[in-house]
Amino acid sequence: MQISDVKEINKSNNKKNTHTNTNPIFILGITPRCGTNFLQDILCLHPDCGAGAVREDFLLHYADFIQSYISNLSYTWRGWIDDEEFTNLLYSNIGNSLVSFLKEQTSEKWLNVALQKEPLLSYIFKPSPQRLVTKTPSVENLDCFFKLFPNCKLIIIVRDGRAVTESYVKSFNGYYEIAMREWAKAAQEILNFIENNQNYKNQKFYVVKYEDLCNNNKEELLKIFDFLCLNPDLYSFEEANKSPVRGSSSFRGNDKSLHWKSVNKTNEFNPNSRWSHWNQKLHQRFNWIAGEYLVQFGYEKKCENMNYLWKVWNRFEDFKWWGRNNIKSIVYVLKAQDVLRKIGNRE
Repeated sequence: MQISDVKEINKSNNKKNTHTNTNPIFILGITPRCGTNFLQDILCLHPDCGAGAVREDFLLHYADFIQSYISNLSYTWRGWIDDEEFTNLLYSNIGNSLVSFLKEQTSEKWLNVALQKEPLLSYIFKPSPQRLVTKTPSVENLDCFFKLFPNCKLIIIVRDGRAVTESYVKSFNGYYEIAMREWAKAAQEILNFIENNQNYKNQKFYVVKYEDLCNNNKEELLKIFDFLCLNPDLYSFEEANKSPVRGSSSFRGNDKSLHWKSVNKTNEFNPNSRWSHWNQKLHQRFNWIAGEYLVQFGYEKKCENMNYLWKVWNRFEDFKWWGRNNIKSIVYVLKAQDVLRKIGNRE
């Protein structure tokens, strides 16, 4: 299939646009395995929305380099202009260039390239859509989103940290400790962002829970469409309920390994029960690392009561984690000290 075929299909489905906002819709996920694929897929079923050739843009994830660049420039310019508004002007102009790039990759040329690699995703690829839907399963550098993209709308998707942890371990043969800590770090970043941008909540950014999208699909989508100024009358909620599964850690169809092919849903698909087999040890460890964030997002902790022995065990696990992450640095310092001591003895 070529993108020209997709174009004709979309043309027959399209009706008069009811909004004037043509800026991209950014989806940022708390971590990988949180449902960004699912949210992007169902949003792109709206005739006004489409994905670009680059499925995960990661523009914000690496924005620390942009922040460093702007900081150095601002320091250099301080003799002429030392003004935060001037610095923000530079941020937004760089952001405008990135938005232009995102829109460029919705041309037929680049979508055809993407279709060759992912032919089953033709339903989300639309040439020059009125609203580009772009995503990243990371909230790294979330604090500078509105500096770079002041005119864009942002959807942050969160998911129960225990489900994310289990999905990460199953999908990538990862470690529970790493997944728990990554989720906790990202959760804190999101909560800080919400606190610092209260005036923008539900106007410029919207937080959605993956579980709500699964359990109350139509109700949640209507809220999102209202936030994005998209006409819900143009949308097929029935089609959204039938949308296939991609990238599931356990529901993979006939394939045993992790893949991102579309798999039709059956009654066996239950993404909210990933961690149902967890023992008390896993619950206690997760509660210790990330329990407070779990509650702040509206989830319930399990095995909440933690006695003295569990606290001692958790502190020991913290020490082991610290040791694994710092042992190389300690060895390096000791070797450096030994070298300096030998040099001193020679003198």
